[in-house]
Amino acid sequence: MKPFPSPQMKATTAPCLECDVLAFGSVSLTPQELQQLRQNFKAPEGIKLPQGFFKHASEQTIAALAAVFQAMTRQGLAANTFADWYVLGAPRFIGRAAMAGALTKFKIEGAWGVSPHLIPHRSLHSISGAISQALKIHGPNFGIGGGRSSAEEGLLTSATLVDASRPTAVWIVMTGWDPEPEITTPNIGQNIACNALALALVPIRADFQGWRMRITRPEDFGYSTEPVNKQRVSEPLSLEQVQWALAPMSNGKFMAGWPLLNGGYLTLEQILPSPVKNGWARGPHCNGTNGTGKTAGIGTEAKS
Repeated sequence: MKPFPSPQMKATTAPCLECDVLAFGSVSLTPQELQQLRQNFKAPEGIKLPQGFFKHASEQTIAALAAVFQAMTRQGLAANTFADWYVLGAPRFIGRAAMAGALTKFKIEGAWGVSPHLIPHRSLHSISGAISQALKIHGPNFGIGGGRSSAEEGLLTSATLVDASRPTAVWIVMTGWDPEPEITTPNIGQNIACNALALALVPIRADFQGWRMRITRPEDFGYSTEPVNKQRVSEPLSLEQVQWALAPMSNGKFMAGWPLLNGGYLTLEQILPSPVKNGWARGPHCNGTNGTGKTAGIGTEAKS
């Protein structure tokens, strides 16, 4: 995926999907750290996890809960405030190694050689289900993607679910190993990390200060100096790219944008509060600011 062609990024005033990031948590955990969390996971105040909650959980599920709890702690979100939220889990190749081992055992021993814990704990829905149980959420939960484009698919789906008329809020949690583990070698002996990014998305509000996510059509996203190359990209947006954009910046406004496989564009921008306060309300347009861009390998990030 090539960087955006211009050093000058311009936000558009065209209609788009947009939502505010109420809170986010980002973790990168080694196999050793995941093993420690499985045995001794400390949840935030107000959350009591059953004994053995992580006994059969996948490493990506453990990392996902760590990211969610980090987001709650950083933003001071109470544990009893998510009852009606949506939960979306967007793992990357979850259960890959476990399934490879299960297929080998199935070939030798038949169905009796396959663990009954494989489906509930190593499948696409495992992360969203675990988060729903931990936070006692009664809203819908489901898995998104599962492959290389899971982060992109998860962000697109979550943006469509945030609805100011209800209002609704969404936990979207993206996970994946970097690099992918070698399935014939124990994870403990590999130089790998399990990454997880949790975003709490809510309808936009005029007095919000923080990150705002927008998804625009290709014809509605451009640059102040030259047009965007309309050729479709071949590489999906990864959770690691979004993690980098959300990492603490020294100072100043920051905008990051990426082309999507469907031809649209996703942007994250730091928003300053407006003097008008109207509670939760979806804005009719995408308003932004120009900034001086810097190329960062994939996509373009602009800081002013």
